[in-house]
Amino acid sequence: MAEDSKTPLLDQLEEGPWPSFVTEMKRAAEKKEAAKDLLLQLERSYNDKIGHWKHGGIVGVRGRAEFGDDHKWFMPYYLDIGTGDSDLTWQAIAGVGYSFGWGDILGVWRYMDYNLSNSAPIQNTDFNGPALGVTFHF
Repeated sequence: MAEDSKTPLLDQLEEGPWPSFVTEMKRAAEKKEAAKDLLLQLERSYNDKIGHWKHGGIVGVRGRAEFGDDHKWFMPYYLDIGTGDSDLTWQAIAGVGYSFGWGDILGVWRYMDYNLSNSAPIQNTDFNGPALGVTFHF
């Protein structure tokens, strides 16, 4: 890494007897600029003793319920909720599908909702509509 890319505080995490994520991140940083940026962001957080992150997270559930005598019909579903750059975001997907030997065909409806901060130019927005999909099984 170049001199401006040194990470002395993160380097200390590599000195113990256990494998370190820093070693793997450095290896990835040799090929990917995003990994290098992440290392520098972590080093800055350790140096400043504060997090420079947008805190948030998303949790969700997904699956499919099969029905019919031969279990070829199914209902795919997905739901998640979280926060981050927005105050709250969530989405839901539900539909119906049919399984063939080579794959699945399905139609779903998707709804997404974003609630942004009161200081944002756009405070709330949502999107919804149908989607058709094909899944190939290998």
